[in-house]
Amino acid sequence: MNIKKIIAGVAISTIMMFAHNINVSEFSSLNLFNNEIQIKKAEDLGSIYHLLGIYHGRKLDLFVTKDKKYFIVGQGFNIKTKKVIAFKTNMTQYNNQAVFTEGSGKDQYYVFTDPECPFCKKFEKIVPRLKKYATFHFFLFPLSFHRYAKNMSRYILSLPKNKRASALWKIQEENNMAFKTKKYSANELEKVDQILQSQKNLASALGVNGTPTVFNKNGKNINWTTLAKKYNIKLPIDMFGVRYLEGQNVEITLGKGAKDLYAFFDPESSSCINMFKTGKIDKLKEKYKIHFFLYPSNNIDSKIKTAYILSIKNPAKRAKEFENIMKGEKLSKKDIEISKKILQNSKSNIFKYIVSAGYISEKMGINSIPTTWDKNGKRMEIKW
Repeated sequence: MNIKKIIAGVAISTIMMFAHNINVSEFSSLNLFNNEIQIKKAEDLGSIYHLLGIYHGRKLDLFVTKDKKYFIVGQGFNIKTKKVIAFKTNMTQYNNQAVFTEGSGKDQYYVFTDPECPFCKKFEKIVPRLKKYATFHFFLFPLSFHRYAKNMSRYILSLPKNKRASALWKIQEENNMAFKTKKYSANELEKVDQILQSQKNLASALGVNGTPTVFNKNGKNINWTTLAKKYNIKLPIDMFGVRYLEGQNVEITLGKGAKDLYAFFDPESSSCINMFKTGKIDKLKEKYKIHFFLYPSNNIDSKIKTAYILSIKNPAKRAKEFENIMKGEKLSKKDIEISKKILQNSKSNIFKYIVSAGYISEKMGINSIPTTWDKNGKRMEIKW
């Protein structure tokens, strides 16, 4: 049976009375994308079918009509509970397949990592500070475009289980090159490659296509950058992200103090606005040279103000307008219209920055606004 129409990327809602699992073979004749979508799970929600599919390594939720003529790819919600419809996976069944386990905390996390991945390195730096709150089960998933990842993984797997964690840390932190000189017998290499293939197979079954990928014990994908906030761990700011922002011409500088202070700001945040209206900013300007980076919220006024401020090319004028706006000055109708046009132009650098600001801040380890730090990335507790 061929599906006649595809509705892609649509979030749907349904009321589930009695959801129950069904055999995936029931959908084998649908020919989804020429059978490029592999159906792993299926359940009957009463008025519609819910399927879990894998498409080129990517996990997809699909919703198929009862007549099997239409399917929707996207996120579904239960109207009554407002919760996302998702399959649960008991991840504890994979505990014995973990390459190694770190931590003794109650919460359980399952981490797919690449020894050569820079973002994995950032995540793994915070693991020692989270070990008393959570237990982390690590799996290896070397990405094909990382030159040494496969051999690094082989080296780690060749070691006893109790030495694998330290081997991973040493490769990442100390640039340990032992993996380059490691010699294997034919039997050793075959054994290591079998383990590595089983790790890849598991990653594929779970829809892992990048690293680090972190799941909770129910198989829900967790944004690893949120874990520090969850356990109230204060981490240094990633200064690589700051250097990137400095090259994007989005910085606003106020003050002539001897020390550098960096700040992520939302022009519509009451805390940020209060700092200017109460005059606290003037005292800080005497002590610091403050480098502001705007992080607009989903509030449209915040985005309009950000677009207007960043549209001003002259650094001194940009700083002056920023300060005036933060103190309550209103934008003219003309300025608002110009800003709206910028926000509608997906090719503009300002639009691209505003869209990516949230992603950039997460990668830098910023999870609240305002956030301030010094030139070394150390967080500064400023009373706004």
